[in-house]
Amino acid sequence: MDKLDIALLRELTQAGTVWPANPHLSSSHRAIARKLGVSAGTVRNRVLRMTRSGFLQGIRVYANPGVLGLLSGSYTLETPPGSRRGETIARLSQVEGIVFFENFHGSLLGLGVVAEDEVGMQRLLAEIDKAVGSKRGTYTPVHHPPCAVRPTEAEWALLSRIVPDGFRSYRELSSALGVPIRTLKRRVARLARGGALLSFPRLDYRALNGGITAELLISYVPGPAKDACRAKVLNGLEPWMTYAGVWEEFEVYRLILPNPSVGTELAEALAADPGVAMSRFELVDGVYDRFESLLPHIARRCGRRYGTSPGPLPPSSPSRSRQRAGAPRGRSRTPS
Repeated sequence: MDKLDIALLRELTQAGTVWPANPHLSSSHRAIARKLGVSAGTVRNRVLRMTRSGFLQGIRVYANPGVLGLLSGSYTLETPPGSRRGETIARLSQVEGIVFFENFHGSLLGLGVVAEDEVGMQRLLAEIDKAVGSKRGTYTPVHHPPCAVRPTEAEWALLSRIVPDGFRSYRELSSALGVPIRTLKRRVARLARGGALLSFPRLDYRALNGGITAELLISYVPGPAKDACRAKVLNGLEPWMTYAGVWEEFEVYRLILPNPSVGTELAEALAADPGVAMSRFELVDGVYDRFESLLPHIARRCGRRYGTSPGPLPPSSPSRSRQRAGAPRGRSRTPS
């Protein structure tokens, strides 16, 4: 895993933005190659190598929470000493509103959450605290790309099908919905152009060769120097960074490092910066989505019940990632 691989993953994840996901469903190898200053063949070969290794498992498509009028946030909290992670996950699986789950090797849990309004969000956080047996953690709002489309009833049905499992191909989706492929492509294109569909690469971090996956959590000292300090941090992390979560209360940077000591050194160097209020280094065990939790919100928006109720959160293993499908494949696009 070298600097080009990391830059490629960053393009697949955020496409040069700091949104929490890629605002495009897929990116052509040629377009990525132009950004990275390499040939399309080089990008294609790198993607193929990561796919064959089992690290890159496809492109996950999901509904922008903004199209549902939902508030989104990131919530980190500590699990109590001596608690069993599997039992904690089982309790969290009963909590509606968790759409993303990060498991770390230490005591920290990271959750992506959605709610109808601020009151609902506070209620959700309290429910999570109770399920984990923890004191109140740290919450920050997360803003998704603006959504400029209002789905039709047929498009709500399409979203309800894509949200739980993604899809491997238009042919498979056409068979499931009983809709012609050409019509499906037109509907998907409209939703994507309007910002209603987002994507990110689905990765099995345990299959990563030649590096480890870690996250740096950072908050800054408030004041006029905050932006300059952030720019310095982003520049310093750039060689290893595959994702930048630039949020209000704290920020998250996902890194692929050669070894844990590099992450510890980075965190210590950041902690010594007078503009950094907090820095914390954590090794990532797995990152899982649970977008089926959006189905009740889809049902409320369209006045009908589509799909099924949310399923349980995954165990602390990448097996769920291997079972899920991603975005539709294209001849010259990133695989799914």
